[in-house]
Amino acid sequence: MSDSAPARILIVDDEFHPRQVLRAAATALGHEVVDTASPEEALKLARFEKFDVLVTDMKMPLMDGLKLLQSVRIHAPLMSVILCTAHGSIETAVEAMKNGAEDYLLKPIELPAFEIALERILKKRALFKAYQALTSENEVLKRDLQIRYHLKTLLGRSPASKNLKEAVTRALSHRDPVLIEGETGTGKNDLGRMIHYNSPWAARSILFFDVAAVPEIYHEIQLFGEELRVGTQGSALTHPGVIERAHLGTLILSNVGELSQIAQQRLLACMETGKVQRMGGSTGFHLAIVRYIITATPLELQRDFEGHRMIEPLADLLKKNRIVVEPLRNRQQDIPILFLGMIRELEGSYGKKFADIDSQILVEISSLPFLGNMRELKDLAARVIHQAQGDKITLADYQQALRST
Repeated sequence: MSDSAPARILIVDDEFHPRQVLRAAATALGHEVVDTASPEEALKLARFEKFDVLVTDMKMPLMDGLKLLQSVRIHAPLMSVILCTAHGSIETAVEAMKNGAEDYLLKPIELPAFEIALERILKKRALFKAYQALTSENEVLKRDLQIRYHLKTLLGRSPASKNLKEAVTRALSHRDPVLIEGETGTGKNDLGRMIHYNSPWAARSILFFDVAAVPEIYHEIQLFGEELRVGTQGSALTHPGVIERAHLGTLILSNVGELSQIAQQRLLACMETGKVQRMGGSTGFHLAIVRYIITATPLELQRDFEGHRMIEPLADLLKKNRIVVEPLRNRQQDIPILFLGMIRELEGSYGKKFADIDSQILVEISSLPFLGNMRELKDLAARVIHQAQGDKITLADYQQALRST
């Protein structure tokens, strides 16, 4: 039996014996086989039925294997083709491959060679299908993320929210570094994602790097990458850093002030030149055209800017495009609509769909301090959804969720 999944094989040869030998071999491997002596019949089958592989003889009356191959490429472009001939030459093999044949076998065909060729083609097809499925899943995920982080999801009617929307919109028109400032829980990383997924480079990668989460001795290696020379021949082991991997995409950095001044200078050079040199590297610079988004709390920025933990040129660069996310206590009129938005975002995860919500909840929720900001509000929305049992969220559901904190 073959290691590959069963496939449909179409075998074409005007000679009965070779055709039946290949049919028996493919059938023994667990595949479904259709055979014919007529290339014209084979072309009809290829047009109206689905086959994975065509195995065809070269020399046949009326239509040779190359003409059949060329026709199949038009009518069944995804079908793989193995060309067989007793009249082998380099020119014929080259012509077959140029026309899209996957393999080329000489007659009389040795069955082990046929089985190996067939197995190789089917594994290649399986990998291609897996890649297509993964690509399709990635496209769906990207579309979901673009919907989730669409600018319309930036809710709120307060002056602070309007200013935030304007600042985010301005940030979409350029690749310059952006500084997002906000207290813990205000959704700085989500805002960074929103900038990425609404930008012209939304299809590219978005990477995250928290300097504080990595031991100091690894900061530069993780950011800029590394090249090591091994052995007497000087072969290099390379490790691209996060900046290089984010080429043409977005890199969201937090706790940048934790970097050493030397590392900050290297980071500044990357931002200004669009290039990066790996640590220990001797192969020159590597392209790293990246949209940098730096996130920080007001206390961190006070420490970094006023305490001079951040080098002045880097601080000046980040101050040019600064987005401030106000805490919820400064935009309490936004809390009801933010809460409703979170209910709509989360309800599907709990298998629920609410038709209504008690209006008193929206009155009472506006007076809560929400020191944890958006994170705390989202947690409350999740508890309310979990608590509610009907198609309406009641005041009792809300109050019970509050007591469960």
